[in-house]
Amino acid sequence: MTRDNTRMLENYVMPKVLVLFDSGDQRAAELAQLAAEGAKNIRFTEVDLRVVGIETVSGGTKRKQLESSESVIQYDGVVVVGSDREPSAAISALLAAHPRGEFVDRVFAAVGNADPSQRLSALGGILVGMPAGSTDLEATARKTGERVAKVLARAGVASRRD
Repeated sequence: MTRDNTRMLENYVMPKVLVLFDSGDQRAAELAQLAAEGAKNIRFTEVDLRVVGIETVSGGTKRKQLESSESVIQYDGVVVVGSDREPSAAISALLAAHPRGEFVDRVFAAVGNADPSQRLSALGGILVGMPAGSTDLEATARKTGERVAKVLARAGVASRRD
């Protein structure tokens, strides 16, 4: 490795992606896990999976809870997940604590059958859509997580974090 490459790697901050889902939705928990796996497939990406609401998802699995809605600001990308309905609890947590425009240069995506893009656009970040043409929600979740991580890697969003 050359000296220039070493210097470049020393200054590189790995992109951080948060995958957020509603605690009352077991299907959303499964899809969130797939989205997190997709994001982890992109080299150097850190991924945290968090639940909004109570920590235990129906089915008894204990998940880490989102510490606070303010903690979202530490992430470069956020994937909100819902299954049959809009992931309203996750989006509401984001909207409640952050004034318009605070998430400029953050990357957002949503996985689910509902389209929350209008609510997410109010956050002021970059929206990444779900892949077109797929009817398999599991594959869509994994691919969406991967797309968010790729956008972050290509845009160099993480390298601007202090």
